Amino acid sequence: MESIQFTRYQIVHLQEKIAGFAKENLDEMLHAVAEGALMVTGSERIRIYLEDLTCGALSCAYACGPSASEIAEIT
Repeated sequence: MESIQFTRYQIVHLQEKIAGFAKENLDEMLHAVAEGALMVTGSERIRIYLEDLTCGALSCAYACGPSASEIAEIT
């Protein structure tokens, strides 16, 4: 039960941290979101894709876990 409470505390802390970011902090925001996704899912593999609206392409903006560096290079 303590583990669940600690995870909730960490998630609330991440929410507050993200809420304080401005558009200049998109990289930090992305990493905080990924950190939260790892906590919530319990997974060791996370991929976050962002759409480039200028050309309509998806690119992997964040990846962790097995083959993360290779995945991040693929558009």
